[in-house]
Amino acid sequence: MKLTFHPASPIVSKETNSQFADAFVDLLVNMANEKRDNALDSENSLSNMSIPEGSLSLAAAALGVVGVAIHAGAWSEFFSSLALMKENVQVRSARWTLLRQMKQTLSQALLVAAFAPI
Repeated sequence: MKLTFHPASPIVSKETNSQFADAFVDLLVNMANEKRDNALDSENSLSNMSIPEGSLSLAAAALGVVGVAIHAGAWSEFFSSLALMKENVQVRSARWTLLRQMKQTLSQALLVAAFAPI
């Protein structure tokens, strides 16, 4: 079957090409009209649902809070281990090294948490 619209060198005649294009467009129009009629007749359509404005945003925010809450134990463990590391450092100059390490560890943990699946 030869079905090309605009090839570099056409392998079908312009008449065949235009007949196919017209038939294809007619098919698309018929399908669009049928779907539109079915959507208007259907009571399960989203357009017929009365969703209060802002409720989808609230649902997304609630799911975000749930996602953070799921990882709360890991965050608690992470910050307690940082506090333990801070307590174990005795020399003042070593504290600056610890703070740099904590900053690096925290940034890595935030990247992991940002891309971790819920």
